[in-house]
Amino acid sequence: MRSPKLLPLALLALNEEGQIEGITRFQKLVFMAQKEIPNLQTREYTFKSYDYGPFSKELYDDIDALVRNGYVERTVEQTGNGNEKHIYSLTEKGREYIHQILESKSGSDDLAVESLRQLKDEYNDMPMLKLIRLVYNKHPEYAEDSKLEV
Repeated sequence: MRSPKLLPLALLALNEEGQIEGITRFQKLVFMAQKEIPNLQTREYTFKSYDYGPFSKELYDDIDALVRNGYVERTVEQTGNGNEKHIYSLTEKGREYIHQILESKSGSDDLAVESLRQLKDEYNDMPMLKLIRLVYNKHPEYAEDSKLEV
């Protein structure tokens, strides 16, 4: 595997509650980070309008690769309506890798890390429908193919 991309790992590493619940939420967090954090030095993913807003096939594949290669753990829970919800968290290997990277960065990267932390604080616990609608309001071009009423 090539070196893991930093943005998904950094989002998982930040905040006491490191996990991210759901692939749709993970997609929206990465999308919003790329759109809202001007000093973020990485624009790793291209998103297109899809069923529930911005979607990146490359990000989806990268998350699967992070799981396969032991950086991220994915657990599956049943929701109240019988659907599956995937919950993502860092493994010890992933935690060591991202902390090593973050410790080697300094200066302007500190601002990006703090901005990522704030973004995750704001959006990670937001109800999913509210988060999707917020994304649609800020970036209406990504609502074109939505399955939701906007």
